[in-house]
Amino acid sequence: PPPAGGAGPPGPPPPPGGPPGPPPPPGASAGPSVRAPSKKLKAFFWSKLNDRQAANTIWTSDVPKIDIEEEKIPFEAMEELFLAAKPKTVKNLDKKKDNKPKVVNLIDPQRGNNLAIVLSQFKMTPDAIARDILNVNEETITEERLESLLKYIPTDDEVEAVKCYQGDFALLGNSEKFIRAIMEIPAYEQKVTGLLFKQQFEEKFADVERFAQLLEVGVSQVAGSENLKAVLKVVLEVGNFLNHKTRYGNAKGFKVGSLRKLRDARSSVKGQITLLHVLADAISKELSEAASFPEDLSGVEEASKIPLSKVKADINDLVAQMTKISQQLEKKPTPAEEKYFEILSDFVQKSTERCNALKERVSKLEQTAETLVSAWGESIKSMPVEEFLGEVAFFARDFEKALEESDRRRKLEEKRAAAEKKKLERMRKSAGSAGSGGPPPPPGAAPEGVKLRKVGEPKRNEFGRQMGPLDMLFSNIREGDFKLKKVETNEENTDKEEKTEN
Repeated sequence: PPPAGGAGPPGPPPPPGGPPGPPPPPGASAGPSVRAPSKKLKAFFWSKLNDRQAANTIWTSDVPKIDIEEEKIPFEAMEELFLAAKPKTVKNLDKKKDNKPKVVNLIDPQRGNNLAIVLSQFKMTPDAIARDILNVNEETITEERLESLLKYIPTDDEVEAVKCYQGDFALLGNSEKFIRAIMEIPAYEQKVTGLLFKQQFEEKFADVERFAQLLEVGVSQVAGSENLKAVLKVVLEVGNFLNHKTRYGNAKGFKVGSLRKLRDARSSVKGQITLLHVLADAISKELSEAASFPEDLSGVEEASKIPLSKVKADINDLVAQMTKISQQLEKKPTPAEEKYFEILSDFVQKSTERCNALKERVSKLEQTAETLVSAWGESIKSMPVEEFLGEVAFFARDFEKALEESDRRRKLEEKRAAAEKKKLERMRKSAGSAGSGGPPPPPGAAPEGVKLRKVGEPKRNEFGRQMGPLDMLFSNIREGDFKLKKVETNEENTDKEEKTEN
């Protein structure tokens, strides 16, 4: 007969391969059951929610209401595929067991190992590291170590896991001990970020200041070079001369990119000569002072490699970070934070003045650059100042290169003319010695019966055919244009030997 108070419903069926579970107590309703495996399985290292964390979430409100038949959950597959590894056989049974307590790890093993590696750089206890952060000890809390600490800022779950630990704190791993130590530092991540910014500030500020100065020099050199303006005047006059009565003529000026095209315009008579060669030669001869304009632009090429937009972004970033730290220092510090607040407040006060001064300097540079680019008929929006300076620097290099090429070509032509003149002189002397002894022809004139060839024209025989190597050899022999080398005969060698013996 059923017990008093009514009998409860029957308990769940026993799991396959396992002993039957105990029946429910009299009068109790069947609650959710946890299926127990019949074999030892591999553990699944998930991030478990405790009762407090799971409260008011889907895990306590929605998920329990879902009814899924037990047969549809692959328990059997789990037992087949995820068996725990068999323990290794102990060979020496007499060996004493290690009674050393195990280290307790509460956070993800990989993150814990990485953080432990970072902490090993300090060669200090976690509590000492936390104290040096609050005391701004830059001898131990270096820039490199701060960057490493920022990569492993503890998550909320990791902090919660350490906070909820009730065991022996001495058994905690170094990573867990460090998290426990920095839990006492208010706004830990902000303080590490502020210390890193303080240590990097001087280098970043110096870079922005140096880049701004280089751009200032480049803009000033282009704007102040009268020699460059004289060269532009010559280019404008020549361009309008070439474009006379065309839609390109009567120009009041030209885009700075047109200076590159001077090398592309080649002579229709001598293809190796460009418009830039002609202009460079003429300017160096007639306007020698203006030809030295590349010397006026010594800092333009280096300035052309620095985007003004980046300089503006960098100084704005410095000001923004300084403002952020300043806002953090407005609240009242705890006794442990007083040293940090004192040092950082002094740093922010001095550095903010320098940043604001540099920001104003960059703003003036931007205005000066826009004025320069606009003065050349360009728009700062379509042609940033660094691109404009790059075009000017390219023209200066190209101008110098054209002068060097013209000089080499001129020397080569002089060398060829001298060789041709020397050859004609030999021909004149040869023809004069073979004649009747009349008066010699005037200097530079061709001997009688000799037809002069143009420079580069192939040599021809008396029948008008082009002479090959053998023909030229025989012609030189007939004309006597060769050198003889005396060769001793066998008889002369015999006479020398006889004289030696005597």
